[in-house]
Amino acid sequence: MKKITLLFMLFIGFSAFAQFPQDFEGTFPPTGWAVYRGANDLGIESDWTATTVGVATGLQAAYVDYEAVTAGELAEDWLVSPAYTVTAPNTLMAFYQGQDDPTDYGSTYTIRVSTTSQIDINSFTIVDTQTESDFTIEMTTRTVDLSAYAGQTIYIAFVLENNEGDAWAIDGIDFISNTVIAPGCVSNPSPADAALEVPIGATTFSWTAPTTGGPVTLYNIYSGATSDAVTDFITSTTTPSVDLSLADFSTTFYWKVVAVNLVGSATDCAVWSFTTQSPPGYCLAASGGQYPADAYTPEILDGVTENIIVSDGFAGEYSVVNVLSGQTYTFTSGTTDFITIGNEAGDTSLIAGASPLTWVSDISGVIRFYSHVDDQCGEENIERPRTVISDPLLATDTFNSASFHTFPNPVKDILNISYDKNISNVAVFNLLGQEVMTKSVKQNQSQVDMSHLSNGTYMVKVTSDNQVKTIKVIKG
Repeated sequence: MKKITLLFMLFIGFSAFAQFPQDFEGTFPPTGWAVYRGANDLGIESDWTATTVGVATGLQAAYVDYEAVTAGELAEDWLVSPAYTVTAPNTLMAFYQGQDDPTDYGSTYTIRVSTTSQIDINSFTIVDTQTESDFTIEMTTRTVDLSAYAGQTIYIAFVLENNEGDAWAIDGIDFISNTVIAPGCVSNPSPADAALEVPIGATTFSWTAPTTGGPVTLYNIYSGATSDAVTDFITSTTTPSVDLSLADFSTTFYWKVVAVNLVGSATDCAVWSFTTQSPPGYCLAASGGQYPADAYTPEILDGVTENIIVSDGFAGEYSVVNVLSGQTYTFTSGTTDFITIGNEAGDTSLIAGASPLTWVSDISGVIRFYSHVDDQCGEENIERPRTVISDPLLATDTFNSASFHTFPNPVKDILNISYDKNISNVAVFNLLGQEVMTKSVKQNQSQVDMSHLSNGTYMVKVTSDNQVKTIKVIKG
């Protein structure tokens, strides 16, 4: 009761009349509206406020969250309009509403009217009562007939009563006449009905607005596993299109769009379907993103040792790995994962297959190492290692190894190279895959001056007659 008395003091000498429609844009509460708790003053953690989630019109809606209070008690959260004179023929109060959870936790939602006071709880009469089973998580409409108050000035209260119950979002409150009708059905869906090979990933869903019925305020999108069970709410939008993400290959989806306005929703509208593309044999999508954050460079290049990129990776991630052209790499992810090696941008598959996957690199630079459960690009949040074995000596070439010589190794200044054919080019790379020097030769012997390079391990790529030989050289 203490808080109500305080509010009474705040409102003395202040007079305001409600203006509808009320979309709860800007400062909350709107001018002249009151927010307070019930007579027991329970539920201090959550009061009516503005939200940008669950909005039907504009950018904001009014919202109050559930609260846990003393056992056997109820939190009461009141949102009360300024004085409003109900004028015929617009005596039907309509608004959008939604809650947070489809499970019924026992909340009660009431509309109450007072003809004398905005803050005297005892002066209000309940004119409409709902439970959680009366509406759902998507924003739908509710209408309350206030024709009994035509010609009278009233205060309208929206009251949530709960104890660990559910939330209440309301938006777009307006007074309309009973001649307004619900919108008709939308048409011309995209993806088209019965479409095949729809690409996975980001997809724009669109439709044509209804040409019958009343004007549309928002569209609710639903999906389902079968044509007769399209009841899973996906999202709402105020425009005839929305961007969604498709994740599963070779899957038939059923969906529908329900146009809504303050009077109600379109009914008996079509359900559409489409089937996503067949698996392409690689997976370049990863909702888990990059892990770890830094690019990895294999440290041991003996063709045997597994370089551990990460020990706690998930299927549905990728790691960035530095590679060198001509080297052979064996990638593993878990025991039976499906691996895709993609280019640096992640838009081209270089090779894909079951773990372990062996690949002879034809690039020097960065690749993406994707892990998935299967070639359907399945994801799984169960830890598994991602490793790579690297051996430059296993690179495929047709060099006559017996006629190819390099010395000294380790090298301090000059690396000597000789071959029984003309050498066209010598390139030196660090272990990040970066080319640090190159030299055009055009004879069968060459001296490579490495004196200016920092001490460390380098890969030297020798090209002769369009054949490549890569060797590991230690600069020390």
